[in-house]
Amino acid sequence: MVNANTTHNSDLFSALKGGGPNFGIVTQFDIHTHPLHRVWYTLNLYAATDYKSILNATVQVQTAMSNDPKLGFFLNINPDVIIAGLLYADWTLTPDAFSPMLEIPSVGVYLPETNGTISTLAASINIGDTSAKREPYAVSHDVDLGLYVSIQEAYLNILNTSTMPSANLSYTIQPIAATGVTQGVNAGGNVLGLIPRSQTWHAALVEWLDDTDDEAAHNSVNTLGSEVETLAAASNNLLEFQFMNDASFTQQPLQSYGAENVARLQDTRQAYDPDAVFQILQNSGFLLSRV
Repeated sequence: MVNANTTHNSDLFSALKGGGPNFGIVTQFDIHTHPLHRVWYTLNLYAATDYKSILNATVQVQTAMSNDPKLGFFLNINPDVIIAGLLYADWTLTPDAFSPMLEIPSVGVYLPETNGTISTLAASINIGDTSAKREPYAVSHDVDLGLYVSIQEAYLNILNTSTMPSANLSYTIQPIAATGVTQGVNAGGNVLGLIPRSQTWHAALVEWLDDTDDEAAHNSVNTLGSEVETLAAASNNLLEFQFMNDASFTQQPLQSYGAENVARLQDTRQAYDPDAVFQILQNSGFLLSRV
């Protein structure tokens, strides 16, 4: 048993932050917490047909996030409705940064503007029965309005040719500010290979119930993910990083960290698991033996 932190076994400490289940079993976490109790939040619903205005507002909000680390935002796009989550890490009046989004007429309010807590926010989001099969697909890219619009139009084309009665295909725009990347470096570093600039972690997701939709569902989310990669590459906006939590089993998130970081991971694995126990005995997963 070993300790891993910035001063002891720092190679393992860095590898554990993104390296997956390749090194051992973590039995205890000592976590540096951030005092965050008071939060402002609202979740608004928009017509999917307003996507151009909504995506334009999204870019403006992401730009503002670079200057205010308390701003939080996500955009979840479904066939008939777009959900915008607006958050601020303190009690406040409506933040000016969210004006571009709030000026768009909404079709409903899932959560009204509230000065609450993390606890009240979690309790307010009741999504009901979540039993379903799921498959995700992860892509990261730069913030670009033209790319956003192209992705949405590709998504609509996939929906128009869908043959999945029990399935729902959606995607989420997850903004990552440059400050988030630099904070990771300052906290002992990691192996993700992230570029310190504002970016989007695109998370495609298909959910379905009927076994007969298995193949069509898998194909739909992989088609959308591949389209996003192609469009981002063609517009010089594609980033290599694949967020492991949102990655499909068909993807290689470890490889997306770059050759230098993969080599570091392999060296760390050899140092702490020389017999490759966690490569041999695990049945599946994002393993270094498969890179």
